[in-house]
Amino acid sequence: MRKIAILGYGTVGKGVYKIIKEKFENSENTEEKIIVKKVLLKENKKPQEEIKNVFTYDYEEILGDKEIDTIVEVTGAMEEGHTYIKKALSMGKNIISTNKALVAKHLEEYINLAEKNKVSFLFEGAVGGAIPILRELRSLKKINEITKIEGVLNGTGNYILDRMTEKNLDYSQSLKNAQDLGYAEKDPSDDVLGFDGGRKLVLLISLSKSLVKEEDIEIFGIEKIKKEDIERAKAKNLKIRHIAYSEFRENSYVAILEPCLIDEKNDFYNLEDAKNLVKIYGKYFEELSIKGKGAGMFPTANAVLQDLLSLGQENYTLDTGALENKNENFQGIYYLRVPGSCKIDLELADKIDMENGYIFIKTKKLIRKNSLKSWKD
Repeated sequence: MRKIAILGYGTVGKGVYKIIKEKFENSENTEEKIIVKKVLLKENKKPQEEIKNVFTYDYEEILGDKEIDTIVEVTGAMEEGHTYIKKALSMGKNIISTNKALVAKHLEEYINLAEKNKVSFLFEGAVGGAIPILRELRSLKKINEITKIEGVLNGTGNYILDRMTEKNLDYSQSLKNAQDLGYAEKDPSDDVLGFDGGRKLVLLISLSKSLVKEEDIEIFGIEKIKKEDIERAKAKNLKIRHIAYSEFRENSYVAILEPCLIDEKNDFYNLEDAKNLVKIYGKYFEELSIKGKGAGMFPTANAVLQDLLSLGQENYTLDTGALENKNENFQGIYYLRVPGSCKIDLELADKIDMENGYIFIKTKKLIRKNSLKSWKD
């Protein structure tokens, strides 16, 4: 039997609590039995009825409870979350976190602290929602050299693009729908600007090859995609998807997250709703693809429970050998929409159209960083 504490009672915290109450609290299998002994709330938040007997405002109460051996951190907070995780690991308690911003920033520190204190630090829910990608990656890495990663890593962003495509909604309508469904936060910046997907790519690269940081990922968001872009893509039987890409060659790598135009032969073409799809390539296998829902209460809560059930089996390790970032050499063909008054470099253009006050450009193959940086805004 395992007794745990949950830090935070938002969407994911509620999902974790609900699954444990329904599935594990009364389990006859004592090895799988899980009891939520405490739920930490912010001081200004009133407890909901179902947690009135287990809530606390005092984190020290949780740390001092010797029966609680595992803490599930789902606060989404940066400074407080960092303090919670460090204190718990230092005091010999396992940590399971879904806080991708925090994990991406302090990954090495947390893994080292867990190793030092002989506990586990797990974070499957910080990457793929319901997709068990980190467990698969850890297993694959034992045999294979990982050569490439690509994926749609943000379920909220995929939902927005899918609704714009399939329901002919504009960006603001699709975003509001995502917020109404609980996929997007009131402030959706992390999702639509690409920070969320970028942090997930940081974790995938760090566990696949070597430690990287958020600033090593070149990120373009989806916030400037308009209905005109979607309609032009559909006219050519293309779709726009927000795709993360990283490829490894000897001691170097590229890491890019940007909206891409894809055709029906691409595996991401039919990825619908708030789903994620991650593809891993390795030396001794051609490709492994894993798909599942990447946003919402229960997909992430499911990942937390998977981590809870795997505690004590195996921890993550990092290779801190240096990899050279080669983003500045990355080449591609790009679609651009710029105001009709914008001056453009005709040397970059393969095809140019004008419509509704915009210039639509298909570029030649070019080095993206040099040619597109001035057009990013």
